[in-house]
Amino acid sequence: MALLNRFNVDVSDNLKDLTKRLNRIEKKVLPKTIHDTTRFLVFDLKEAQKKEMKRVFDRPTRWTVNSVKVQYTRRSERDQFGRVFFAENPGKGTPAYKYLSPHIFGGKGGQKRHEVALTKRGVLPAGGATAPGRDVRKDKHGNVTAAQYVKILSQLGASGEQGYLANQTARSKARAGKRRNQFYVARKGGKAVGIRERTSKSRAKKILNFTDAPKTHPKRYDFYGLSQRFVKQESPRKFVRALRSNVKKYMSGKK
Repeated sequence: MALLNRFNVDVSDNLKDLTKRLNRIEKKVLPKTIHDTTRFLVFDLKEAQKKEMKRVFDRPTRWTVNSVKVQYTRRSERDQFGRVFFAENPGKGTPAYKYLSPHIFGGKGGQKRHEVALTKRGVLPAGGATAPGRDVRKDKHGNVTAAQYVKILSQLGASGEQGYLANQTARSKARAGKRRNQFYVARKGGKAVGIRERTSKSRAKKILNFTDAPKTHPKRYDFYGLSQRFVKQESPRKFVRALRSNVKKYMSGKK
């Protein structure tokens, strides 16, 4: 018997069958894999942004940290995308993106809610800002409390917005008069320089100081740069994670 001098390998038929199977898997698995990859990315990016805020800022409030939200399309939609953004938080609170924007882009920040009220009252110059005085009470985050602002603006009659502040009643003003603790606008050379709290006939606490313009902030919170780096680095990993999971489910007969 003659020996064969070669061994032919022909897998074309097997490859055709394998290609059909892969096409079926692709149709079933790939859309869900893309959806899951997007979902993994936005949720993990959200946590990365929260961690970065805690690193960059000094004791950020829970309100600020939790203002980072996510949104992504449903699996059934043709175009898959997701986004990480700051919630607008309608209501009495100031949306986080308003006071975070100067730290993201750099430059001057806009007036805060209480500063707008003081400007409308004519107490603070247009575009002016306030800074905590040495005697003002602060919360654990180092901020003047909302209740303190309400009390100050109420006594000064600077509410300006319905539903935001309510001016003191005659009875509360009478009680304040008896205590001699009254907020007033301190002036120097005819110019308003801050808010003081009178504690006696000869003593007063420095509560707020006025400046002619809001503080200029450097770029310190790289929201967009972090997002771009994170997506570039993590996309392949999230995709592989989602693909393995979905192929395993498909091969085991799970939907």
